[in-house]
Order: sequence, then structure tokens, then C-alpha cells
Amino acid sequence: MSFCNRFLQRRPREDSSITQKAAAHGYNPNLWFNNVEIIASVEIGRQTVDYVRNIYTYYLTYKMVIARQAKSTEVKEKIEANKSSGL
Repeated sequence: MSFCNRFLQRRPREDSSITQKAAAHGYNPNLWFNNVEIIASVEIGRQTVDYVRNIYTYYLTYKMVIARQAKSTEVKEKIEANKSSGL
């Protein structure tokens, strides 16, 4: 939730009222996606909610790219080690 709060750029009191409303509607106030997000879209507006979703999507994409690059480097190093040891 703290990740999303930074992008909402709202005062903590307003954030807590949104999470309280989410809890009152039966949503988990500690989860943004498909929970607080629903109430926030009504209270704040869809544009902010879409912005948070897009930023999070880019974050996950870059995180996966970095993990894949690290794995690729690891495999290349193992291949080079095997070549130099004569395997």
C-alpha cells in the first residue's frame, strides 16, 4: 500500500478515509489492487488509479527484465567456465 500512497500524492488522513471506506465495503484495506483501488476510483477518480496501475506495471516489467538479464549472465558465465575447463 505504501507504494501506491506515494503516487496518490494525498494527505495521510485522506488515504486512511479511503482505506476505511474500503474496509466498510468489505474490501481488504491493506491491498491496493482490486480492493482499495475500487474505492479510490470513486473517491479520487479513475485517472489517478490508472496512473498507479501503469507505474506498477512498468515496475514489474523492469524487475522481470533485470532478473532475466542476471540469469542470462549467469548462464553465459557457466558456459565460459565449462569451455575453459575443457568440458
